[in-house]
Amino acid sequence: MLLVSMIALLFVFSLLGMEIAWAIGIAGFGYLVLAQFTDNFTPMVLFAQQMTSGVNSFVLLAIPLFIFAGELMNVTGVTRG
Repeated sequence: MLLVSMIALLFVFSLLGMEIAWAIGIAGFGYLVLAQFTDNFTPMVLFAQQMTSGVNSFVLLAIPLFIFAGELMNVTGVTRG
């Protein structure tokens, strides 16, 4: 039942003209909230575990931190000269 409601919510948002990324995000978050009350908190626990495992990857963290360091150097004027 939850899966059907999530897919229906996705189609409703798509028909209303919402961007697909927002529609998927809101439908997924709605599924997590609804499943929390029906499936003994399993989806929220898995969601938290997936977020922490994604942050623990140093290779994937290097890319945004490298971009942040470059932007920080550009704003502070280190790259001028």
